[in-house]
Amino acid sequence: MNNGSVCADSDVIYDELSLMIDPPADESKVLPYATPEPRESGPIPLILLAVASAHPLLALASLYITWLAAWIVLGHPPRPSQDDPKRIGAVVSFLHLITWNLFFTIPLGIFMGIYLGSRILPQWRPRRGTITRSIMFISALLCLYAGAYALLMLDPGRVMYWFMD
Repeated sequence: MNNGSVCADSDVIYDELSLMIDPPADESKVLPYATPEPRESGPIPLILLAVASAHPLLALASLYITWLAAWIVLGHPPRPSQDDPKRIGAVVSFLHLITWNLFFTIPLGIFMGIYLGSRILPQWRPRRGTITRSIMFISALLCLYAGAYALLMLDPGRVMYWFMD
């Protein structure tokens, strides 16, 4: 009888060890340090991401709006080295200040767009391929900024040359 009780005890020990090594499916859980639950980012980071995405377009639009306002005030297209945007009128001076601020904050817009694009997009509507989506967004953002820079360097109508004068 002793042999039977030893065998029964070893079966209990074996069952306990097997449960420790391979727990049942309903008791296994994701470790707390594994993947975190996606958090709601709220509307403010998404608004900032939209502003960072539209920033080069806002700067270009502000430049050409300033040029058009100067044309309206002067009655002829503004000429480089002759019509200073700061001295044409109050409206043009105000638009000139806004445009300068937009141009000076372009590097901030680039970094803000890259940071928010890499942080917000994976959390916003999490699904498969969020890394690819973030990379595509950041690539499109950089192409948008590069396109705006190329347009400024081409300077059709010498608008940027007039503005920087």
